[in-house]
Amino acid sequence: MMQSYAVDASCILNPNATGIGCYTRNLVVALEQLYRTEQQQRELVLVYRAGHWRNRGLLPKGAHLCPQIWHKNLYPRWPRYASVLCPELRMPHWPGVGRVGVIHDLHAVLGLNCSDQRLRQRSIAQMRDYVAEADQLIFVSRHVSEEFFAHFDFPRERGHVIHHGVGPEFRPHSEDETAALRARHGLQRPYFLWTGMPRPSKNLERLLQAFAAADGVKDHDLVICGDHCEGRRIELESSIARLGLSARVHLPGYLPHAEMPPLFAAARAYLFPSLHEGFGIPILEAMASGTPVLTSSSSACPEAAGGHAVLVDPGSVDDIAGGIETAAAMSAERIAAARAYAATKTWTETARKTLGVLEQAVAVAAPARRPGAASASLV
Repeated sequence: MMQSYAVDASCILNPNATGIGCYTRNLVVALEQLYRTEQQQRELVLVYRAGHWRNRGLLPKGAHLCPQIWHKNLYPRWPRYASVLCPELRMPHWPGVGRVGVIHDLHAVLGLNCSDQRLRQRSIAQMRDYVAEADQLIFVSRHVSEEFFAHFDFPRERGHVIHHGVGPEFRPHSEDETAALRARHGLQRPYFLWTGMPRPSKNLERLLQAFAAADGVKDHDLVICGDHCEGRRIELESSIARLGLSARVHLPGYLPHAEMPPLFAAARAYLFPSLHEGFGIPILEAMASGTPVLTSSSSACPEAAGGHAVLVDPGSVDDIAGGIETAAAMSAERIAAARAYAATKTWTETARKTLGVLEQAVAVAAPARRPGAASASLV
């Protein structure tokens, strides 16, 4: 009998995928490859919300993957799935199906990136309900796990730390391989790279100030790559102009995934001095690309870097500025050690460990559990 697991793949159907979308896509692809190479009699059902059906072509394809529309009015009464992985803050009410949640960060609980208190309280309530419905939880770092158990009452034996991986497409590239991309985006000078959405926790304002103050890299540019809405872009451009950096900072916006590996590989260093991160996949992507990394000495950043990055105090502009110059001068030996470390963080290993948690969830699922029967509380 074929064993079936499900994944809520709705976040993959966002054309401008966020970190959770990238995590879910990479995990699904790795799970399918794992099934195929080990010739396992399993299928992975990619359930997604009906409102995203127009983008269903973005779902990964494979012999072991089966897409299925997920709508609150179309839930099967007795689904065939043994367990379901829910990487976003929602759980289906399927009696007898093991439910696995993924905690990426606790920004709402910590009051980060949320100036609207009503929205913050709504997010906290959503996480509380999500945790209450989970049979098992995956934490993307030890740091997130520690923060979670400081705020939530949940059985520790049902929590599992599983790091992200890095794909093989992130590797060193030759100048010939990166020439077209550099020409397309007008990157004629050496450049540093930052990626993401300019939320307050990303500390982009201090990074810009530090870049302006770093005297040893005045011949370098900075590429800020990500999905910037109109309001954020206007605010970002204003900060850049105020610091006199308009000629040195490039804002290419959101780039397709195919352009990211050469963009990372051609950078002089990757700059990621976040105030708070749940993990930080780009840290691994840069290291795998042979690119030095500057990141924060706080939250999960040192854990993700594994001792192979320049660590700075994210609250100090001077420390970040000095770190930029240090990262630009990183030795070939340190870069090689960072690449070797990143090579140990594969999506295959992430998938294998996640599959183990999905299997454990089957054993603890409550067949008679009804919606609303579970509860969870903040400590």
